[in-house]
Amino acid sequence: MSLIARNIHKQILHIVRYPKNYPGGAEKVAHSLAEYLNKYGWKSDVLSFSRSPSIVQRLVKNYIIPKPSEIVEKIEEFQPDVIHIHALRNGYAIMAAAIAKKMGIPYIIQPHGACAVSRDLGALGLVKRIFDSSIGKTIMENAALVVALTEEEKQNVQRIAPLSRVVKIPNGLGEEDFKKPDKEKIEQFREKTDAEHIVVTVARIHPVKAIPEIIPAIARAQEKVGKITYIIGGPDDGDLQRVKNVADKYNVDVRTIGPVYGDTKRALMAAGDAFILPSRYEGFPLTIIEAMAQGTTPVVSDRGGSKEIVREYGYVFRFGNIESAADAIINALRSPTDKKDLIKYARNFLWDNIVKKKYMPIVEAVLQH
Repeated sequence: MSLIARNIHKQILHIVRYPKNYPGGAEKVAHSLAEYLNKYGWKSDVLSFSRSPSIVQRLVKNYIIPKPSEIVEKIEEFQPDVIHIHALRNGYAIMAAAIAKKMGIPYIIQPHGACAVSRDLGALGLVKRIFDSSIGKTIMENAALVVALTEEEKQNVQRIAPLSRVVKIPNGLGEEDFKKPDKEKIEQFREKTDAEHIVVTVARIHPVKAIPEIIPAIARAQEKVGKITYIIGGPDDGDLQRVKNVADKYNVDVRTIGPVYGDTKRALMAAGDAFILPSRYEGFPLTIIEAMAQGTTPVVSDRGGSKEIVREYGYVFRFGNIESAADAIINALRSPTDKKDLIKYARNFLWDNIVKKKYMPIVEAVLQH
């Protein structure tokens, strides 16, 4: 494996686990950055490793290591000036960082919220913290730059590896995320319930999203504001049965409609009187801003980056506290944030602004060094 002889042409290679059509935050960010960099005259491409996750991959996806030749061949073909690795605790990230270092190519590492581990994760959380303090620390120390999504994540990174080369760059939206959805689609969601209110979540149904934990709070909120229908758009990722069990126990009208995309996703968010994201932990959940872009007031837990996004534009509750969550839902339904204010705030996160004003300058700084 030899060094690549190359001229500096602002060529950025993004490396991420799955292709563009996979509904993951890191995947969406990697492909969006590449798209906007190409739009502004840079050359950018994305390397991913799997068409779709199999059952085995879903169980051990974080530790699958691709063939080194896959990464080397793409690097030699594309000849990047900088490699941007979208992960920390993944086999491909470990491999890509090692190869980039050996080939003399500066790399950017973006953990996408991985550096904060909820203590709720028990033994798994302990394993992740051990990884971060050893292999993860080395990867970040060897990086030209570490990208954090929020101020909290920046502080978490610096606790693991006390570096000055940590910058905060949020995720973004495109203009398409602000399009008004088809009115008939919005009405279809509203017509299917006789409830006074609709609250929605768009997320994979995974234990980390803590969707079953918000249902008792919805039940309590119903006592004050009337019947609530809770619609969840997202794939089952191991927690659907628990959602159904808790919904039955608390007599809450919960409807799971599977993954939603494009206009249907925007219509669901617009149909909601509130958007709820009750997660145990989040890095930088784009769905909050997507809901705001449709004028829907967010209700989020105080874990991770969600509260930093919401600020005064929504309601934050203490994770695990049913009364606090119920109060936040009641407040959102009784005193929603003005739709125009939500949309105006969400426009601060347009990719156009983020790429031009934040991402391109820091990559240029890497190239100069």
